[in-house]
Amino acid sequence: EDDEDEDEEEEEEGGRSFSALPYVIPIPTSYKDFCELIEGFTPSQKSEILQRIRISNPVSLGPENRKNLQVFYGILLQYFVNQCKLCPLPVDTLNAIVPEIHVLTSEVPLYAATVAKARLDQMRRTMLKGSWPSKQMLATLQLYMELFDPQQPRHPVLTPMLLVMSKWLLFTPIRSSADIAKGLYLIKIIKKYIDQSEVLVPECLHFLKSIAKSVKVDSNDPGLLSLQTKSKAIEKAMKNEDVQVGDILHFDGTGAADDGIKTFDSVSFKLNAIEFTFRSIMDLCETYKKLPSAAEIFQPIVSTLGTISNSMSESSYGKKSGKKLQTIVESLEKSVSDCIATRPSLGNTFKEPAKAVRQFNPRFEEDYVQGKDYDIDRDRSERKRLQKELKRERRGAMRELRKDNRFLASVKHREETQQKDDVQNKYNSMFNFLQQQESDMRSGGQKGMIKLKRR
Repeated sequence: EDDEDEDEEEEEEGGRSFSALPYVIPIPTSYKDFCELIEGFTPSQKSEILQRIRISNPVSLGPENRKNLQVFYGILLQYFVNQCKLCPLPVDTLNAIVPEIHVLTSEVPLYAATVAKARLDQMRRTMLKGSWPSKQMLATLQLYMELFDPQQPRHPVLTPMLLVMSKWLLFTPIRSSADIAKGLYLIKIIKKYIDQSEVLVPECLHFLKSIAKSVKVDSNDPGLLSLQTKSKAIEKAMKNEDVQVGDILHFDGTGAADDGIKTFDSVSFKLNAIEFTFRSIMDLCETYKKLPSAAEIFQPIVSTLGTISNSMSESSYGKKSGKKLQTIVESLEKSVSDCIATRPSLGNTFKEPAKAVRQFNPRFEEDYVQGKDYDIDRDRSERKRLQKELKRERRGAMRELRKDNRFLASVKHREETQQKDDVQNKYNSMFNFLQQQESDMRSGGQKGMIKLKRR
């Protein structure tokens, strides 16, 4: 009864009757039809509708279903992007859509990669204009990181996506604190890729180091991460708001842009951004500590972070923030020192290994059996056996070839002898005929027979 009441409440809230929908739903052919189909339903009901569409039209039924599902995949991805543009972000709706996108990606992987590469090309053009990614672009990048496998080398989607994000971090200028939030959110996405693939991305370290160098504590100088001296008004504002890096997805770039920029200019966000920078560098150090050059990579960054943590501890923010940053710096220094201590020595790297002297000591076998191989090296024994068998087969082949040559020679000799005999017989018959003609001519046409007359 409680479940029925909940369904009735959901139907009343949605404004449409979910029970009136058929179980077999055809694939929508346009974005407008899809929006009309799911409009007015709750996120759980939307998930159920998507499941019915996918189950009712599987790819295995025919090639037409594959084409229709490819169209539906593009529609669903466009709906995801449009939902990410809303403010506030409809998290429940996105959580209902993402699992279906994941399943459809596995059913039409080639088309999904093609669509992803097309969207990445749009992001690349945005990057070339010098603009940071919008909130829907950040959400799409995070979606692609969940859909595809980062462990596959030279992935057709994730590899160009990593290049686009790295160029954003390296070449795009930072104009506001919202740009800092977007850059740190890109770092968050790239960290997921690095944790699974262990690929070195120096653009992340360069961006984090530049963010750390822009921190100014107890200073009235202008700067995106300049922290003024802590006052009662600042302390009260810090208690009332807590702006994190991930909150960049909850502010759009249209009507709420001014409010969003003001929010990211707050002291609460600046402190969270500094702490996020420190923790990101610590996570990257834990990932890259197996590299031989890990100490040389992180020593300059650790010295910069140490200076910031010391100034933060001595400032008016030192009670909480300074202690956190100091703890992170200490763990980084310990990791760098461990990398240096565990580094293998280069003393014997360029030395040639000493060649072992070959020994000719005889080996005696008890209960020796002639023909049995007593070699303890299995590979060498097998190699000897194969070589012996190869010689035997070679000798057999040569013996067969000699037999064939003798047979062919005898046949050839027989044919030549027969040919000579035929020529000789023909010559003898012709010579015999000529002798008969000669004798006939001499005998006066009596074929050599002279008859004597009787007297």
